[in-house]
Amino acid sequence: VMTAEPYRHQGLSRFLMQRVLKEWENRVDFIYLFANETVLDFYPKFNFEIIEEYQSTTFLERQTTDSVVKKLNMDHPIDRAFLVDTINNSLPVSRVSMCNNAPLLMFYCLSYKKNSIYFLEKLNAIVIADYEGECLFLNDIFSSKTIDLDKVIKEMTGKNTRQVVLGFTPLNESGYERSLVQDGDTLFMLGDRLNYFKDRPFRFPLLSRA
Repeated sequence: VMTAEPYRHQGLSRFLMQRVLKEWENRVDFIYLFANETVLDFYPKFNFEIIEEYQSTTFLERQTTDSVVKKLNMDHPIDRAFLVDTINNSLPVSRVSMCNNAPLLMFYCLSYKKNSIYFLEKLNAIVIADYEGECLFLNDIFSSKTIDLDKVIKEMTGKNTRQVVLGFTPLNESGYERSLVQDGDTLFMLGDRLNYFKDRPFRFPLLSRA
């Protein structure tokens, strides 16, 4: 959000925040946003509080073979429609999951994650993931049926993969190490609905950041 110079310091940002909060506060489970370090003093004025995030990581035994997965082509209308339909009918794989969020997810899938979208035919699941050296960054999983996360990881990792980092908090955290996220962005949540998050360390889904 940018304000033309002649209209700055007139309370327009405050007006917008108050308008949005009034419109949505009784229609959603909670309200959140991510902020950079230049505006950390702005959002507490509206009863937002900082919530720490924790990353889930697991380490793998050496694989003997590479897996074969199909990459979806976001320039192909059929693949795009298949992804949207799968997102709209998917079941949660994480403890905090966004509902009716296809437009934001497609923003990522048509830009930053355009080349990171895979279909696992054996599991009937779409996986958004990135490979970096020996690490697999598993951003999210979409499927219309309950998915075994261990099976997804097994399908997505090859003989060179040693570490899997999740972009969400799994429903079952057994076998995962938890560490504080320090990536430069700060998660704020409206202060009247924070008890659930304060008592349960989690990571907000990476592809639901806005």
